[in-house]
Formats: sequence, structure tokens, C-alpha cells
Amino acid sequence: MKTLFIYSSIFAPESSNFKTKQFKDKFNKFIDIEDEYKSFDNHHSIDIFLDDFVNKSCNDHLYDLIFVPASFGNIFTNFFGVNLLWHIRFTRNLKDNRFVPIIFYTSNNFYDIANFNSLYEILMTKNTFISSPFHSDLLAFLNKIPKKLTEVEFKSEVVDKLHLDIPKSYFDNHSIANEWGVYRLNEVAETNLEEIKNREFLKKIYFKWLISKSKKIPNLLVDKKNKKEEKVRDYLHKLEDPKKLGKIDLND
Repeated sequence: MKTLFIYSSIFAPESSNFKTKQFKDKFNKFIDIEDEYKSFDNHHSIDIFLDDFVNKSCNDHLYDLIFVPASFGNIFTNFFGVNLLWHIRFTRNLKDNRFVPIIFYTSNNFYDIANFNSLYEILMTKNTFISSPFHSDLLAFLNKIPKKLTEVEFKSEVVDKLHLDIPKSYFDNHSIANEWGVYRLNEVAETNLEEIKNREFLKKIYFKWLISKSKKIPNLLVDKKNKKEEKVRDYLHKLEDPKKLGKIDLND
């Protein structure tokens, strides 16, 4: 069993005292997210920071359980832990770690969080659990770990249950369509161009959700070529072997 515990040294309740050796030793990996956030360039969106964080910190092992704090950063009521939860669920590089049970721990009630962070709906999806920050409540999850989501459950119980409006940073639908079109064209053509795969817009929650929600478009040119080859193979066995008619003089 592998567990990942993420905490904030700034906003952790004093009564919780997460840094005690007795508590830390219960988990395979223990991360203070504030250590990473210190180097975050505030000129970028929080999505850029969290995309980098989950790819570095949540992708080194296949975990069975991940603990996420409700708040970190400069402002407690941003409840950036909700954003972190989205990135864990929708960053495809994490593969099966997207499906693990996530314990979202907080001393606030659900309505406070929903009032300050518009992305709160993910807290109501399957395999996301809200807990108090007290040791006894958190450690109880180690005694009986919930099962991971299947891919089918992830689609039906998480992806399809969520809805996101177009981010306010985009001027209109055309702005979204332009960037989405670049991604889909690269996917269909199967060019795997790094300059497209590393575009900043693909690190944002909205586009990660769109990618998970959308159906994969088949490469029609490849499909057509494969079908043609299949028809040739199906016909080849019907052809007779070449027959020799008369004498062939190779000296002519």
C-alpha cells in the first residue's frame, strides 16, 4: 500500500501537528506544498503551478490513497486544494493515479468552500472524501482504503457529472475553438508535436476536462489504408498459383 500526504505548513491547524514523526511515518510520501509554491511565478495562473506540481510529485509511484489539503498559498479562502484535486483527476500523465481515492481534509464546512471556489462540484464526485484534519479521522482511511475508480466509473461518475463554464480569461467561444482545434488536429494527425503538447492552454483545468470528456477521433487516413490492406489480404488466398505454359527460354 502506497500513500501520499500533501499538506500546507502555513495553513495546517496547530492542533493537527502533521510534522510529528509518529504521524509522518504512517505515509510513504509526505510533501509540504508550500516548499514548491515559494518558487511559483505569480504572473502565471495557478493551473500552471499545479500542472507542474502533480506531474513531479504525484507521478513517481502508483498510489493507493492521496491526501489533499483544502488550502495553501497566500490566501486561505482561495481553497486551492480544490484546484489541486481537479489536476490530480484530470492530468492524463498520472494514468491510474487519477483514479485513486482522494481525501480532501479541511476544518471548514462544505458551504464555505463552495462560496469561495467555483470548482467545488468535484468534491461531490465518487471516490472523493471530505475529512477533518484531525489525526484520528485521517488515519482511519488507512485502515479501510476505498477501491480505486475504474475507467468506466471515472467517465460516468466524475467526468460526466461535472460541468465547467468557459474561463473568463477567454474573450469568447472562438478563442476556445481556436486552441481546441489545434489540439484536436494534432491528435487526429497523430503528429505528437512537442510544441503543441506543451502549449500552456493544455495545462489548464478547463482543457484537461474537455480532453477527458471528448471522444478520440480516429485517424481516417490510417483507417482507410488499413481497410484496403485487409481487403487485399482477404482476396490473396483466392488467387491460384502461377501455372507454367510451354517451355520458357531465358536465352532469348
